[in-house]
Amino acid sequence: MEDHDKLKKLLGLIDLTSLESIDNEKTITELILKANDGYDGHYPAAVCVYPNFGNLVRKTLLQSIIQLLLEALFFRPNYYRR
Repeated sequence: MEDHDKLKKLLGLIDLTSLESIDNEKTITELILKANDGYDGHYPAAVCVYPNFGNLVRKTLLQSIIQLLLEALFFRPNYYRR
């Protein structure tokens, strides 16, 4: 298997995630559109967002093979940027 094929296969194993405090309907819609487009017939495993965007993702996500993950944990700002 060539590297390009490996990379395409890996796409189906990762999540497109946006858990930013500045997320809004526009930024989440842009994320979903990227998921819908995929890459060369391959799509991410899931879209991960905060629960308040769940309905937006359900309405906008076109690819039924992509799962919706709703983040339930609270991330403290800058906690992981030490």
